[in-house]
Amino acid sequence: RIYSPIANITKMFKAEETEYGEKSELKFIESKFIEIQQMQIEFAEYKETYRDYLKEKFFFYFMKGNLSDTEDFRQKLSDFNIMLDSSCYTAALIKIDRLKEITQKIQIYHYQNFIKDELISVIKDFCGENIDAVYEFYDNEYIGLVLCEKKESDKNFIFKNVCEELHTKTDITISVFVGKTKPAWENLPLSYAILFDTANQMRLCGCNLIVMTEDEKRKHEYTSRADFGDVILSGISNQNYHLIDEAVDEMFVDNVPLYNETVQMFNNFMIALIDVVNKYGNCADDSLMSVGPYSDIEKFNTNTEVAEYLKNICRKLGKAINEKMQSRNKMYESIVSYIHENYMNQITLQSTAEHFGFSGGYFSRYFKELTGENYIEMLNKYRIEKAKELIKENTGMKFIHVAESVGFVSYRTFSDAFKKYAGKTPENYRKNII
Repeated sequence: RIYSPIANITKMFKAEETEYGEKSELKFIESKFIEIQQMQIEFAEYKETYRDYLKEKFFFYFMKGNLSDTEDFRQKLSDFNIMLDSSCYTAALIKIDRLKEITQKIQIYHYQNFIKDELISVIKDFCGENIDAVYEFYDNEYIGLVLCEKKESDKNFIFKNVCEELHTKTDITISVFVGKTKPAWENLPLSYAILFDTANQMRLCGCNLIVMTEDEKRKHEYTSRADFGDVILSGISNQNYHLIDEAVDEMFVDNVPLYNETVQMFNNFMIALIDVVNKYGNCADDSLMSVGPYSDIEKFNTNTEVAEYLKNICRKLGKAINEKMQSRNKMYESIVSYIHENYMNQITLQSTAEHFGFSGGYFSRYFKELTGENYIEMLNKYRIEKAKELIKENTGMKFIHVAESVGFVSYRTFSDAFKKYAGKTPENYRKNII
């Protein structure tokens, strides 16, 4: 398979030789070289005609990390007369706020092209002599930029003014995602990947918004589900909602639109919230249990709105849990009281369940969740405690009578239960107390 193209060329040469003679082989090869040269000339003309388009595609593939071959990369830089010898480089991503209103692709392209030209013109005006070059490319609905500068500048200030100037000139609003300035162009693809991820995960985009990414100063302390879970559990258990408020305010700061970090923290908080509900045995409202990651993030515009929502839902959850816990405590007291008053009778799981209006299966699960042990264990444990009191008070009382007095139907069952919960047989227990 590898050598088949060579074999085909050889056959072609032999066919020419057979038909025209040996000299015609050289003429054939010469004609092929002429064709190749003509193709090279045509390609050079094509490259010159579509230089801007090819340069834009080159930067698109480079920023997407698809040009890992250094020699090939440098060759293309030379082909397009691109000079990457500045002191610092910054990647930026532009999102035109009203672009989704345009449905036809050709209209989107012309709209982007118009914005791009105006944008670069305004950037160069504001940066002045500090800017060496601005390279642009298209990435779906975004416009990508590479700023090459002599020294690092305040991008937040620059793009804020660019947004205002562009809006004044064109009545168009844009959102700008700006990466951290890099000392070498080799770091640009990673920076752009973070920008693209941020732009895609951002839920709602504001007008003339500036989002600075890769900020190494992290003022957030609670970022993991475990951190949130500890705070929520402690706050709800102790009715200390101020503790939850502090954590939420520290996490979801500033009245700014949502982006990827906010969404991830919201996700972690909601999962931690559901974990807390599960710790309480699903005793909260069903509506709270249905709240999952991202389920409500779409309805918020800013971090402040998210913070207020989370504070409110924690209070709602705490109220539901406390009301349910009070009800459970009353039920627990009622069941324990019933056992203490009727232990000497044949109170089975089924009869006790029916007394409280439950089915046997549901009551068994509910009792285990409520007390941490099953019904028979609690009942027999209490019966043995009462049996020990009888043995102490009535040293001559027969063990079969002790067993019947505390609700056991046979001595064997009583003896096994006594050894399990008292750690010794009834006979040995009596010997030790006499």
